[in-house]
Amino acid sequence: MKRLVFIGCIGGLTFSCMSDIDMPPKTYTEFAELHGLSSSLLLLSSSSSVEVSSSSSGEVEVSSSSVGLSSSSSEEVSSSSVSVSSSSSEEVFSSSSEILSSSSVEPSSSSEEAPSSSIEASSSSTVLNSSSSSVSIIKCGTQNINTGTYFCDIRDSKIYKWVRIGDQIWMAQNLNFDIKDSKCYNGLESNCDIYGRLYDWATAMTLPENCNVNTCVSEVNNKHQGICPDGWHVPSYEEWDELLTAVGGWETAGTKLKVKIGWNNCGTSGSGSSYSCEDTYGFSALPAGLGFSNGSFDNIGNGSDWWSYSEIGNYNAYSWYMSHYLEYASWYNNPKTRLFSLRCLQNQ
Repeated sequence: MKRLVFIGCIGGLTFSCMSDIDMPPKTYTEFAELHGLSSSLLLLSSSSSVEVSSSSSGEVEVSSSSVGLSSSSSEEVSSSSVSVSSSSSEEVFSSSSEILSSSSVEPSSSSEEAPSSSIEASSSSTVLNSSSSSVSIIKCGTQNINTGTYFCDIRDSKIYKWVRIGDQIWMAQNLNFDIKDSKCYNGLESNCDIYGRLYDWATAMTLPENCNVNTCVSEVNNKHQGICPDGWHVPSYEEWDELLTAVGGWETAGTKLKVKIGWNNCGTSGSGSSYSCEDTYGFSALPAGLGFSNGSFDNIGNGSDWWSYSEIGNYNAYSWYMSHYLEYASWYNNPKTRLFSLRCLQNQ
């Protein structure tokens, strides 16, 4: 038998009565009144719900929408604070600079690595969902990576950083996929680790070798994958041009897209360097140099070319060039037998 106490007030008169009725309090209000609890604890009711989400500023917002707090919950509510806990052991990783959105962003060049305790998931896909605002942790080889910053090439478990510029998603590193006829600058694997591998045009496009001296336009597809990972492709002349437009035009594209450190005598404003390398958008263009069909190499630290899939006649294809001392980025038509870097563009 439980004793219930009812307290009321009429005008200035307060009264109470007791009743030995075997009836539990029906509401939290009755429970609080029965036990003399502060009314300030009635801010949460059995119909309350909580949703935790990350805002663009990186702060955590709490709104009422999804996770219900049941009146039968065994959680204890103290008079000084109210806490919402979860039994999940998963860690939540989020950053405003790492979340994909449909609008253009300018990610910083800093990177965030996932700790070894991150959630493991399948690495069967290298395609980023550009319409999603979620960030997940996946397994790439023996490492856990944050898909808000990196993607996995499942062919060799190499990890690449990506960046969104305008409406495009680019690799923010040169491709380093080892395939027949690809080379490291001066034959040194350490150069491949830094600058990626160098490819002739036919190798980059996975076309027969004779395509370096003959037109193969009939074998080139829209969004031609070539040696890029699944879900990515060798960019066309027009797609490179779209990138230049997104960063304000070719006249200053070199300054804005070159990595801050690594180009000879080139650095950020105030660094004391003679030339400007700002990496404004996180594209991080590297001075990988180039190779020639006779086995020689040149220009590492000073310049770099990147292939497009767009041919010019039998012997040449368009490449995009940057130099340590030039503010602009420029187009050249180069012999397809030369060895250049490759940046892949995500299919959309």
